[in-house]
Amino acid sequence: EKEMKIEEALCVLIPLKGRQKETKRILKYLNDTRCPFKVLIADGGSEDLSALINTSNFPNVNLEYFYNGEDTDIPKFMNKMNNAFKKIKEPLTIMVDNDDFICIRGMIKGIEFLAANKNYSSYRASVTSIPSNQDIFQDSSKYSEDAIERLKDNIFNRSAGWHNITKTHAHQDLFAVLDKCGVDDLQLVFSIVSFWYSIYGNCHKSNDKNYYYHIPGNSLVQNRGLYSKYNQWTRDARFKKSASIMFSAVSRAMQAHGDMKTEHFLEDYISFHLWDIFRVNGYQQKITTDLVQAFASSSKEYDDICRENIINKNIDFDVQNSQDEFITIEDEFKIVKTLI
Repeated sequence: EKEMKIEEALCVLIPLKGRQKETKRILKYLNDTRCPFKVLIADGGSEDLSALINTSNFPNVNLEYFYNGEDTDIPKFMNKMNNAFKKIKEPLTIMVDNDDFICIRGMIKGIEFLAANKNYSSYRASVTSIPSNQDIFQDSSKYSEDAIERLKDNIFNRSAGWHNITKTHAHQDLFAVLDKCGVDDLQLVFSIVSFWYSIYGNCHKSNDKNYYYHIPGNSLVQNRGLYSKYNQWTRDARFKKSASIMFSAVSRAMQAHGDMKTEHFLEDYISFHLWDIFRVNGYQQKITTDLVQAFASSSKEYDDICRENIINKNIDFDVQNSQDEFITIEDEFKIVKTLI
């Protein structure tokens, strides 16, 4: 186990594409709150912003910027995310939208929880919509030592995992696969991120306030026709390829990090996941053996890529009590209110 300061345990990953006004706002926020964590900006916009996004302009931020070229399509976005995660050395990562804010003490609470609970892979408290102060998610923790049980529960009780503090190696595995498989379907990304962490361990979920502040109204992807909704996914021409990649990746991750108890895990898992997708899509179609076998067969096309890329190892860590004085929640929220 590696012992480190609290501020050394987390990377705040902010993927960019345009919205320069929001980028300046979140960087001003992180600078004014003296964010103690590493901040990695992964830019897929139309121009290199290294002249703006640097420690000279934001001296209180431990900031790294890299420009991956423009995200002209979804595979290019996947490549950016893969390259970003390759750069991360911290054991934990949270992905943050550039139009939102994080609560420093909420992050610290999550880091301390994951350091103390080695069988957890992920932590999420309240994602709070501002200024309404409403919790976006209502789900709570369900503990299980059985990876298959955790996987099925998180598929059935689906909620976004994008803003969880997650063990970095889990996302390194995932985005390497999504990049190398040439994924061109954002619904696959949203779907698999919602449960992927459950293969690697339990997830703490609560509605404790002061964790993540969501500022609604300026999404880059929602309601823009860029992807099919989950309840319409089976009607998308990309569904077969996406599902095949997902089934192969989950099977490999369960071998590497989960608990492969059943001899016929792949078929059992595919049957369950198809049942859930069809349920949400309003299909009454029976999940036949032939259908399951067809997806098991098509998933094998991606087995080599998944085997080669789902390789990252968990880093157990302990954190020291920091002597630094972090900003209070009250002072932090005053800054939030001046910026929105």
